[in-house]
Amino acid sequence: MPSWITSDGVYLAWLVVTAIGIAGLVALQLRLHATAAVFMAFYGALGLDGLAHYTLALCSEHTFNTNVSIWSGALSGLRLLLASAVSARRLGLGRLRPSDLA
Repeated sequence: MPSWITSDGVYLAWLVVTAIGIAGLVALQLRLHATAAVFMAFYGALGLDGLAHYTLALCSEHTFNTNVSIWSGALSGLRLLLASAVSARRLGLGRLRPSDLA
């Protein structure tokens, strides 16, 4: 493992990613559907970051269970990202102009 990857850094990254997911759930509970869709899409996109494990070691260097875990997380993140994008589109976010957001 590279020396710049520390246990504290990993825990901090988990906390930040989890906070983004929780923010999406809170926005949903507050009926802020567009905001929730954006947070959840971002949370899903962060799930794809698990594929970065393969920059440190090849697929063949991981155990079978580790590979299943990495790919399950990445595919779940992709599905959440796509579902959130569809939800945002249904909410009309795809039709907004930049001036509408100001």
